[in-house]
Amino acid sequence: VQVGAGHPQGDRCHQAFEDSFTTWAQARNLCSNKGGQLTTIRSAEENAVVLSAIKAACGDEEAHIGFSDASFEGFFLWQSLQSSPYTNWAGGEPNNAGFGGEDYTEMKSDGTWNDISNTFNGCYVCAFEPVNQIGSCGTCP
Repeated sequence: VQVGAGHPQGDRCHQAFEDSFTTWAQARNLCSNKGGQLTTIRSAEENAVVLSAIKAACGDEEAHIGFSDASFEGFFLWQSLQSSPYTNWAGGEPNNAGFGGEDYTEMKSDGTWNDISNTFNGCYVCAFEPVNQIGSCGTCP
């Protein structure tokens, strides 16, 4: 597993992990085991921070983020159970086009989002709280 440096944003630290063949559900569990959760993105600024974390650890790979409509089709919620008015869907997304539906979200290499089935990706992003007092998160778990 390749781990990128932590990227602070407000009260949280985003950290990307490169781990081949990780489903969204597995990534959720891996983040939980590390003391975090799949990342929540609340603004364009935070989206850029998460994209930087992905590029640092995973290059141009897509990465799992914590947005899902698995509980209720068409109503996306963050794993943190927060709703957010901010989204960054790619054109035509979400489209639920995959076999068996697409209930999970990945960030593409250009920072836009795509809904996907519970398929494998090589990268995922965890969020950890709180960032330490000096605003650094280079030592995220």
